[in-house]
Amino acid sequence: MLMPIELDDMLDKFKKSKLTTFAISVPAMMTINLGKVKLSGGLYADMILGQHTKWKSPKTKDKGDKAVNFAQLGITARVGFKSIYIFGNYGLTPMFKHNQGPRTQPFTIGIGF
Repeated sequence: MLMPIELDDMLDKFKKSKLTTFAISVPAMMTINLGKVKLSGGLYADMILGQHTKWKSPKTKDKGDKAVNFAQLGITARVGFKSIYIFGNYGLTPMFKHNQGPRTQPFTIGIGF
């Protein structure tokens, strides 16, 4: 179980942390083709296959269970020109299991081709 601790008195000890997940994503989208411009939107489902946490100082890496929800569901949108597109994903399910981490929704933006 992931238990948060207050870092006010230890801010000099912990400099930076990063949670990384590895997932398979399956989108279900509708696309409107306007010649060279394409607009797409729909839902996606993610299956989290792996995760790890890194701390910069003290330098450590943990591959243990971080209470991340195994299945994620969200909405996705894409705007494309020819074969290049910009996408945005917003998670509708919380990233962490109930009472085992902060209440947060993942949000991703990027470029694809």
